[in-house]
Amino acid sequence: MKNTVFNENLKVIIYIINLDTAIDRRKSVEKELKKTTIPYQFVSAVNKHTISNVNYEVKNKYKRPLIPAEIGCFLSHVKIKELFLKTDYDFAIILEDDIELLEDFDTQIKKVVNQFASLPLKKQWDVLKLPSQRRKKLYPIQPIDSNYSLYGGGVGITTMAAIWTRKGAQSFLNTVIKKNQRIIKMPIDCALQHPWEYGLNIYNIVPEIVEEKKFESQIRPTKRLKSNTFTRVIYEAKKTMPHFYYNLRAFFLKY
Repeated sequence: MKNTVFNENLKVIIYIINLDTAIDRRKSVEKELKKTTIPYQFVSAVNKHTISNVNYEVKNKYKRPLIPAEIGCFLSHVKIKELFLKTDYDFAIILEDDIELLEDFDTQIKKVVNQFASLPLKKQWDVLKLPSQRRKKLYPIQPIDSNYSLYGGGVGITTMAAIWTRKGAQSFLNTVIKKNQRIIKMPIDCALQHPWEYGLNIYNIVPEIVEEKKFESQIRPTKRLKSNTFTRVIYEAKKTMPHFYYNLRAFFLKY
């Protein structure tokens, strides 16, 4: 499919994470992709039953033990960033396979990507999340047009849809991969709630340009896993001050 959305100096691709066995999800997202002119590529997710084929190590810093599906999901996101950096694309839109593209998807992707180079260096983002984080405290950074804006501050739990720059992908991998080992400390959605650990500046586009479709979770455990109180308190306490300073920086970026 020819890319007719972006100016000739920019190259953008969509990567979709999809388990080979998730046929219904693939069919669903293929219908959604008909709404966009951006070229796309499906990437086979790391299956929780075959993660032993990947060179990784779990150094758990989360508030409970990680389950195989969470490890597989983390490794899938690492896989896509490695794939992206082997290309000459400038931006990668990483989608999970339970998304719906809203009406303004192509238009707003075009605007935020074309706007990127003109942003002051301190306002440039590494990751732009596409679903809005309604329950997070967000601070306006930069208008995109009269209806949409870039917001900083709170990082939502979802990894459903986001745009990554090459710089952001490289910074993430530099932190995650050590001596060819993929180091997993927590689920990928929780890891990205600690952007300071990966040298990432994560923004949100508001209002949202994607929504989640309701599928049964492929990751969430069937039985709720509980963390002990001490582990949970330590986990939350360690991110309190970094989170405060990260939000404070976002607050002052608008000035």
